[in-house]
Amino acid sequence: MKFLNYNLCFLKEAFLDLHPILETYEFNLENFKNSDDKRLMDKSDFEYIKSEIHAAIDQSLQGVQEIANMEFRLIHIIRQCLINPNLLFSA
Repeated sequence: MKFLNYNLCFLKEAFLDLHPILETYEFNLENFKNSDDKRLMDKSDFEYIKSEIHAAIDQSLQGVQEIANMEFRLIHIIRQCLINPNLLFSA
């Protein structure tokens, strides 16, 4: 889980670093309406990807944190039941 969190943090920071470059690239392509790069960008739904990637990474980080919290709580419950097995039968 730790590696997944580190990798997602890396992707988030990398995207933030690349965002100004992507903005400049997109701005420059507007001057070349008929270029192959412009057609490829239009075909790839560049605007949608650019606007959603940050949110997707943030949601993934949040999901990893929620799983880590569940894992922590589950380990705590298991330890408590090992210390006092009667907890398994109390409700």
